[in-house]
Amino acid sequence: MSMTSAGTAATATPKTIAPERARSLSRWNRFLVFAHGGQFVLMLLISGTAVLFEVVVPTARPVIVNGEFTGGIEPSSVMLVSFPLVYLIASFFLMSAIAHASAGFFLRGRYEGWLARGMNPLRWVEYAFSSTVMIVAIAYLSFITEFPALVAIAG
Repeated sequence: MSMTSAGTAATATPKTIAPERARSLSRWNRFLVFAHGGQFVLMLLISGTAVLFEVVVPTARPVIVNGEFTGGIEPSSVMLVSFPLVYLIASFFLMSAIAHASAGFFLRGRYEGWLARGMNPLRWVEYAFSSTVMIVAIAYLSFITEFPALVAIAG
């Protein structure tokens, strides 16, 4: 334990950000909740749902003729999931809205403490999720539809 010149134990004061900066960040985060949330809703409302996100699992099917296995195997696939691709794309905006809501409302004190120490783990958590969804969407648009490949790309 360190001692000050007066002989008392030194106490560490927690770092904080300036009050005006904290208010400004809070306003921005709250604005961005509504901006990103609005973009999410607007994208769902104005986009068509004709393009589907259809993920398949590659399988193999034995060739059977007259009830007997011929020794052959045919490649096939099973549809794992199918939903409009716009849901996947719009989720980027939803994830951003949730992250800004956390910074502006739910985790505001922690968020400001993190910023005072020069870090922002909330941003990295949001990026971890949104970038994973984004790379899967890009891979899908590049005609990669097999579940194992999409999982490997996401990883």
